[in-house]
Amino acid sequence: MKKISSQQQINIKELRRKGYSYKEISKRFKISKATSYKYCKNINVSKEGLSRLKIKEEKNIKRFIERFATAREVREPKEFSLSLVRIMSHCLFDGCVKGDGVIYSNASIELIEEFRKDMKEVFGVSPILIKEIRKITPYWMVYYNYKKISDFLRRFSLSYSTSSSEAIIPSFLFNSNTDIISEYLRCFWDDEGAVKCNGDVTGKTKSNKIANKLVKLHSKLGIDIRKYFDTKNLAYELYVIRGLNLRHFKERIGFKYGIVCRGKFMGLKKSEVLNTMLK
Repeated sequence: MKKISSQQQINIKELRRKGYSYKEISKRFKISKATSYKYCKNINVSKEGLSRLKIKEEKNIKRFIERFATAREVREPKEFSLSLVRIMSHCLFDGCVKGDGVIYSNASIELIEEFRKDMKEVFGVSPILIKEIRKITPYWMVYYNYKKISDFLRRFSLSYSTSSSEAIIPSFLFNSNTDIISEYLRCFWDDEGAVKCNGDVTGKTKSNKIANKLVKLHSKLGIDIRKYFDTKNLAYELYVIRGLNLRHFKERIGFKYGIVCRGKFMGLKKSEVLNTMLK
């Protein structure tokens, strides 16, 4: 490890405080990244510095995606399979469909893996990038930089942001068989659902229009849902009526891979918590 002077140490720490990455510091002072890390690991980065690091990270991700995105042919699906329906549902609730591709994020690595397999099966492509975000409850993001995929998905909904008035649940679902409807709704609950300590099963969406359509889809499976407006979070909450109705919910929709991200049951699968409540 290269020996550096006291003044260099001061300068290195100041740059880190301003939001310079270990790699930038190593280049500036012609030292290894390990040396940079040694002197900077305990430095508290300023608010402005954190903002700088975030912007730089986003630029690096964009460059990475642009560099490694290939011209590989995207396969266009010819039918509404369970895999395609899962993709549509995940994109609307915990995903993002942009002009140049698709992003999906979740705290469940099993849901990430399911999404990855579905994208491979339906469109024939692999993610450009899989990124882990380390927080109290870590989560993952998968990036697909394929404009053809976003163009295809937008044939069924102009937007996949529930904050937008253009976001809709595809009309074909309401004439589909129960397996298709059940799988679409299961993805909603895995992404947006919660099992509370008192046994309540609830899910949220920002869109009143989406909430109403979700209630209608549940009714097609014989599941009774009540809609409320959550004034604290400014979202529409769907509540699964208890009793036999809740057991029907578990049997016909339920949870699969979704995990609890906060509270008493944090880290547990939602399906395990629901089973415990029903006992």
